[in-house]
Amino acid sequence: MKKLREWLRDRRGSPLVEEALLLGIAAITLSIVLSMIAGFLSSVQGVFDVNLANFDAIKEQLKQAWETLIKFFRLG
Repeated sequence: MKKLREWLRDRRGSPLVEEALLLGIAAITLSIVLSMIAGFLSSVQGVFDVNLANFDAIKEQLKQAWETLIKFFRLG
């Protein structure tokens, strides 16, 4: 019983345990920050994809309007 008490009160490994806990917290924090950045970049990519699709639709409408205008004035 005396050996167990001495082993529990031994503080030599304390800095090592503290450093391991700090490294664990740093790793968790880093993974959270990286997942937030990845989510943000994914949403930005989604916005650009939607805008690109809208741009293609606007381009087609302008092309049709131009062709209608050309036919109206009988230029083509």
